Amino acid sequence: MKKSFRGNHFTAQTFGTAKMMFLLLSLIFFSLHIQAQDDKPTRTGKINIPADYQPREIADIFSKGAVTYADMQDRAKHFKYIPGEIVIAVELDMPKTSIRSKFKELLWQQELGGLPVTAEKMILAHELHSGRTIVVGLFRLAAVTDVFQTIKTLESRQNVLWSSPNFYVEGDPRDYTPNDTRYAEQYHHPLMKNNLAWDITKGSANVVVAVTDDGVETPHADLSANIWTNTGEIAGDGIDNDNNGYIDDVKGWDFDNNNNNPDPNVTSDNHGTHVAGIVAARMDNETGVSGVAGLSKVMALQFYGSGGSAWTAALVAESFAYAADNGAKILNTSYNIDGFAADPVFIAGAQYVLN
Repeated sequence: MKKSFRGNHFTAQTFGTAKMMFLLLSLIFFSLHIQAQDDKPTRTGKINIPADYQPREIADIFSKGAVTYADMQDRAKHFKYIPGEIVIAVELDMPKTSIRSKFKELLWQQELGGLPVTAEKMILAHELHSGRTIVVGLFRLAAVTDVFQTIKTLESRQNVLWSSPNFYVEGDPRDYTPNDTRYAEQYHHPLMKNNLAWDITKGSANVVVAVTDDGVETPHADLSANIWTNTGEIAGDGIDNDNNGYIDDVKGWDFDNNNNNPDPNVTSDNHGTHVAGIVAARMDNETGVSGVAGLSKVMALQFYGSGGSAWTAALVAESFAYAADNGAKILNTSYNIDGFAADPVFIAGAQYVLN
């Protein structure tokens, strides 16, 4: 009996040790996986799109199964994503008007089958003819929760259309801009025959052009008169007066730093100001140059810039949704977005604008 007891004791010890080693190895593997994805994103250099990445075409991003687990596995071989974050498209039996204010208060773990998630922000809400709403939201996962295992689990949820890691693109996506301070007055006006078009219209204050870029110098002498103003907000009162989800967004929003100042972070971030000038530098004001539509309005939306966070698909899609929801008739993105061309979250933002 004594010998048998010792043998059983040895077996239990061995099992316990093996279990601990397995858990330790699992944690090490998870840590290395997170470390590989958690390298600080770079915003310098050329954006490289893998030549061997041939994604499946997405016909309707607001449909069940538009994006699959296999699609996301394939994309993750070529693009990095933010660890611990997941973007989920889910259909809710609620009108769009009531979702934004209640987004973080909804019982998301119940809606998502008990998954331990925390609502970070709503990216967009697409209302259906039925009165139901498709919400695309950014969520944070509980610690030591695998993004792809979560995606696999969510595929079986009837109300979940799809889910995706929050992918980002590295490098500088801005088109080249010469440092000539009068670049915007170059020969493009006669080349485009804008002078003839101006006989018909010089633009209109009712036409708002959203410029998603590295910021727009809103006090600029040749732009300030044409900067869009959110008349639904009271400046500086710290209240979201128009209930659009953004506090004191009087002249636009900085999605890169999540604040209400869309002006450039540093002087060298001048791409957006150049673009805004080409679009709508004020005409007939005896100052500077003339924009293509010099009497139209520019909605300044910073979605990139020096010192910001990773340039993620969620960030870009949110800026697109803001433009559409707040009255922009035209959306200008003079950036290399090839890296997002097959990203479901980016496509959701683009399709939302078109819809």
